[in-house]
Formats: sequence, C-alpha cells, structure tokens
Amino acid sequence: MPSGNKRPRTLNTFTTKRLTEHEINWEERGKQGPSRKGKLKARDFEGLEQMVLKAVQTEFQVRVCTMNTFPSDSESELWAIECWKNGCEQKGQEFALTDVHKKLIMERHSTIRGRVKDKVALKAAVYYGFRHGTDDMTIQANKKLAEILLQEDGYVYQDVAQSTGIYAHPILQEIINEQWFDSKNADGIKYSASFHPIPDASIALVFTAVEFVICRWASGRHVKGGAFAEALFHDVYIRHLKGLEAWQTFSAKSAKSLARLKENLHDNGRLHARLPILQDDPKPNLNMMKFSLATQAIESSDED
Repeated sequence: MPSGNKRPRTLNTFTTKRLTEHEINWEERGKQGPSRKGKLKARDFEGLEQMVLKAVQTEFQVRVCTMNTFPSDSESELWAIECWKNGCEQKGQEFALTDVHKKLIMERHSTIRGRVKDKVALKAAVYYGFRHGTDDMTIQANKKLAEILLQEDGYVYQDVAQSTGIYAHPILQEIINEQWFDSKNADGIKYSASFHPIPDASIALVFTAVEFVICRWASGRHVKGGAFAEALFHDVYIRHLKGLEAWQTFSAKSAKSLARLKENLHDNGRLHARLPILQDDPKPNLNMMKFSLATQAIESSDED
C-alpha cells in the first residue's frame, strides 16, 4: 500500500497492547468516552491518533475489496497489524495498537461489504429490469427474471439473453465507478496500485452483491434489508473467483479478453474520476537521431 510522500520516522518499538474500551482514560484524551449508544467510533479519538486510525481503516477496507472480501479472523488480525504499522509510519507516530483499535479496524470488512451491497441494491432494478408493483403479472415477471438471472450466474453477462460478454455486465463498471472512483480522492485513486488493473476480488465482490440483491427479488417483490453475511455468501464469492480463474486459464484469447476487461474497468474508473488514464510504459519524446546529435555536440565540446 502507498506510504505517502512524507518521510516517516523509523518505528523501533511497534507493539500491540491489550486494552478494552473501559480501560481507556477518556478524560486524558479530552473525550467523554464512546459516542452515540455507547458504540466506539474513530472520531472518539483525538488528533493524530484519530488520523492514523481512519487511514488504517481505509487501507484495511481496500484490502477487503482487492484481496479477500471474507478474510478469516487470523487474516483480519494480521492485516490490522500491518495496516496499523503503515498508518503510524505515514504520520511518523508510534501509537501502540490496542484491542480497541483492532476491533474498530477489523469490523470494517462487514462495513465495506454493506456499502457495496447497498449501491448494487439501488441500481439492480434498472440494470436488470425488475419492476416495482403488486399486481400478479408484475410479481410473476419478477420471479421469472430472478430465476433466469440466477441460473448459471446469468447476471454476469453483458447480454444476459445471449450469454455473451462474460463478467462484463454494465452494472459492474457502474459500481466500480461509484464505490472506488467517485472523486479524485477516492480509494481507487489513492490506492491505485491495488486497483490497477481491477483485481478478481473486486469483480467477485460486486457480483456476489448482485446475487444477494437478485435473491431479494426472488419472491416477485423487492424485500429490503437482509444480511450480506459470510455464512450465506462466502461460497458465492468463491464461485466467482473460481469462475474468473477458469476463464483466465481457458485459452490464450480468454486470458487476453479478461486482462483487457480488468484494464478497461480501471481506466473507465479513472475517467469517471476526471483523471487521465495511466500510461504503463511511457516512452521518451527524444528519438535516436536527437541522441546522436547531442552526443556529437558533447564530443565537439570535449575536443575544444
């Protein structure tokens, strides 16, 4: 992950520390304790510690979106430690990582999944053709549509009816734009190395959220709410990861097609953020002839 432009101090005493919410000296921090309804938030911390915590939470969320949407407890804890170290280095600080910090960091995996799911929920009806209504014809049409889309992951295709354009349904680009490229300061820009090209994990996350939302239409009416829980959708996520891997290894053409898709998803995201497309291998403007003339001039100067 990027460490910023500021040269950090070397961390010689990075540690983790067991400390509960009730053991924190909130008076010393200038706060009354956990905010609304007793739930601790990053804003309950002061100054640089709050800045570090917020930066760490963001990096942790980026890892969830680009590396593993459903990390195990041990993986989440390892990420929390690594992200905390990165965050402290960025700010040149040496805050101890407490259990309270870890909790606030590790709970972000469900938070970011929920945000992606909510964005999909707002777009799915338009992109897939579900209609709101209580008459029997509308309900039956929605039920049939959900059945078709869920059959063999039909919702991932650009053309659902023809099953063409695999993993290229336009809702994917829409969610990528809104979630990670909605501004010049968005995560897809700040953590460009993690999103260029768009990784399999991000594609799988979006389409897992799509399946969740389609399932909420399966009765013929949209059922709001529901838990986008690991127990219910981890297998769906893994299925999409395996599908992407199978497409990548199917043939040279399929590998090239997927690579181009992931590159285009990233490039279109940058354009959505009103930024130019990154150039992978910029070439010098000076050609060989100009190099030759410059060399001759140097040689002439040396002779003089």
